[in-house]
Amino acid sequence: MDAAWRPTADDLAAEPLAALRTPKRRPGRLLLTGWFSFRDGEATAGDVLAQRHLSTALARAGVPHDTAWSPVFRPDALSLTTADPRRYDTLVFACGPVHGPQFELLHRRFGSCRRLAVGVSVVEPADPAVTGFSEVLARDGTPAPARPDLAAAAPLGPLPPVVGVVLSGGRASTAAAAGTRR
Repeated sequence: MDAAWRPTADDLAAEPLAALRTPKRRPGRLLLTGWFSFRDGEATAGDVLAQRHLSTALARAGVPHDTAWSPVFRPDALSLTTADPRRYDTLVFACGPVHGPQFELLHRRFGSCRRLAVGVSVVEPADPAVTGFSEVLARDGTPAPARPDLAAAAPLGPLPPVVGVVLSGGRASTAAAAGTRR
């Protein structure tokens, strides 16, 4: 990681980046995943914003990474089935609940990777979906205090062009609707 950049306490990605920076091990190449990666997952705007937040923080910290997208959501992008597990030493799962059968395949396919879940909801702490991770920095669902959602601090990127049309019945109808006389 870039020694010049250090996350600040108000950066929601500070804790995940610190967890990646262990004295004995720094990540080589990292695969960023989430519900946006599962073929049958439901990628919410929050999931995608959490991905954007972590991807930006990883890039600023100098951590080489790729993002695995659902082939339904982004057909031409890297996916969990096309990503070669031998290429990565770390897998990060961002946002959403850690629960369901999709995680069994994720843990099995990327079993050689250090697996970290960040900003997630823990539904059942003893669930193999949760215990399959090397470390879990939960957003909620554990005895630890709840953390803010990673999506809350995601960079927005360029704003799209916006055009608006306002239709009005004119002053007479506006005045009549307001109950005034002209």
